[in-house]
Formats: sequence, structure tokens, C-alpha cells
Amino acid sequence: MKNVLTRCYTVLAFIWISNANAEVLTSVDQIDRIDKVKSVSDTVAINPVFSPNGRYLAFLDGGISSQPLRILDTDSWDMINTEEHSANRLNWLNNDIVVAGGSAASARIFVSIERRGKIESINEKEVLEASMSQAIDYLYSDKSQTLFVLSGQEKILCVPEIRYFSNPHNSLSGDLIAFSGIVSEEFQNQHSLRARHGVIIYDRRSRLVKIAGEVPDDYAGLPKEATTEGNPNLSSEMYPATLSSFSPSGNFLLFDSTYCLWDSDESNVYQWRALWVSDLNSGEKRQITSYEPGTINCLAWSSTGLICFTRNSSELGFYRLKLKPPGGTPSGE
Repeated sequence: MKNVLTRCYTVLAFIWISNANAEVLTSVDQIDRIDKVKSVSDTVAINPVFSPNGRYLAFLDGGISSQPLRILDTDSWDMINTEEHSANRLNWLNNDIVVAGGSAASARIFVSIERRGKIESINEKEVLEASMSQAIDYLYSDKSQTLFVLSGQEKILCVPEIRYFSNPHNSLSGDLIAFSGIVSEEFQNQHSLRARHGVIIYDRRSRLVKIAGEVPDDYAGLPKEATTEGNPNLSSEMYPATLSSFSPSGNFLLFDSTYCLWDSDESNVYQWRALWVSDLNSGEKRQITSYEPGTINCLAWSSTGLICFTRNSSELGFYRLKLKPPGGTPSGE
């Protein structure tokens, strides 16, 4: 069988923008609730990624078979439609240019918001390609299930025998690299990980690996209809995250959690999903949405604190965390 290599990359040319909407979260105990800001109907977003300044959201339109690139302006809520197509992840080179396509230069396209389309000039593309020489690159072999994380030509992490590799992304600073999957027992022991399944995080500064995306073992907040107590003939399991996104500071991780129920012959499987925020330093976690039937299809957290995700439909929702005022009492606003 031919070895199939899937390459995707993330660009480290991020710009930190400080403004009145930037994150002030310092502890998950500050979180009061999550408030909806806006919803965009008839939008099936795949691989959404915010621009460095948090204004634009680029994604592939899963509602169309060709999955064209779309860009949403979250200031005006206008949609910028393009006819460009990409089967791989999207990344921002700067606040104007989206990079779409594979790792090979021949497969990449550069789309400019200002120009409302693809950059065609060979000279311009050569300059843009040169600026990506230190981009993070994920090289995954379907045959051996081995993942290599590269910075330019330098191999910075090898993860052998990883199953269900998905959702690679970086923190805004580029110091933290994350992806989901199930690692081998050998890799778990090598890096003293408390579990094998979840969000694997690699810190480029310390070169340490950690795992995140698990719900506390003593969690008891599921609705009765989503438990074996309400369904005694069913079996159940809580699964770690498959989707995640770093907070603007990189100190917190937003992740999904899936609770499954199934009958004896596994012919019927029922899923409930919720979102949590984890403090990557203390390990403390806070649930920010309830467990509801169905799926969460995409997830992203912008530099301005705007969160987007889709639950069970083609409506793309945008939210902000509502924090408690000093003293810890909810504001009631």
C-alpha cells in the first residue's frame, strides 16, 4: 500500500493586537457564563481560523461540495466570498493575507482581503513564500501513523503511532503547538503524560509535552436523560477533546467534551457535547456550556476574546465569556 503523507502547516507570523476587547481572564474561577454575540445562519464552517487582530474569520464553506474559502468580517458581519478552494487547513500570514492549500509551494495560494482575491504575481508569491521559511509544518503518515512536527526544516517533535490525529493549531504567540489524538503507551511514559487520549500540547520554549482536554473524574453535572441512571440498559463513556483552541494569552485552552451512551449491540449511539475552559498552568477547569445532544462541529478563539462554534446546525455562533466582577459576585448583566 502506498504511503500517503498528509502535510499541513501553521504560520508563525502572528501580530499581537492590544485593545479594549482583549482577554483579561486570569483564572477559570472568574468565568460567570458565556453570552452569544451574533449568529450567522446557513454557514457550515470547516477549519475556522481568526486573523491575528481577531477581526476576520477564514473558513471553508462545508455547505458547498467544493468547500470554497469564505472570510467573515466580525466588525461589519459582512461575508467576503471567494472562489478559491482548499482541502487543507487555512492560516493567516498577516491581517490581510490568508494562506490556503498544502505544504508544497506549488499547492499553496495566497488570498488578500484588500484585493478581494488571489495574489497572482510570481514575484509577490516568492516574497510571501520566503516569509514562511520557519512556519510550523505537520507531516503525518497514514501508513505508519507517525507525526513529525517541523519548524522550517528542523524536526522539533516526533509522535510515533498516534491514532486519530486531527485539529493541529498554535497559540497566538506560536510558542505552543497542539493537536488531538491517541498516543502510544511508550510516548505517554516517555513524557509522563497522565493519559493517552486528548489534546497533546508541545511547548517550544521548555520542550515539554503535556496532555489536556479531559473532564474532571468526579464530574456529576450531566442531565439525567444523558446518564445510565436514566437509561439503565445503556453503557456510557466520557471522551476527551477532539476540538480545541488556545486563549489569546495562551494560558487557557477551550475544548469540547463528548459523553456517549450506547445500547448492548452498539446499534444506537447517543452523544452529548459541551465546552470547557482549562487553565494550562493550574489544571483547573470550568464548564461553560451545558451538555446537549448532538455535535460541536468547529471551534475557534480570537485575539479579541471572541469565541465561535457551531452546534448541530448550519448556524455559526459567536460568543464572549462573561467574567465576574472583582469580589467574585456575578454582575447579573
